[in-house]
Amino acid sequence: MAIGRDVYSCHPPKIEMMVRSIIGDFKSGTRDKVSVWMEKEGIPVLVEYIAVRDDNGQYIGTMECVLDRGAFIYFDFCC
Repeated sequence: MAIGRDVYSCHPPKIEMMVRSIIGDFKSGTRDKVSVWMEKEGIPVLVEYIAVRDDNGQYIGTMECVLDRGAFIYFDFCC
């Protein structure tokens, strides 16, 4: 959990520029959600970055959701 922590300290340095770009787009209002597929320990995961806005639509933060898609792939193949 990273509430209150600098977001860049939660990510490897090699993706810092991507994270900065996404947050920049959220702050400017260009985008509200970004989905990125990656592999973690051989399992496909979907990482979704979602802009959090106040009642006036002003950017107040970013929510990051990491979804393990391995179970979905397993059930798609086996059933």
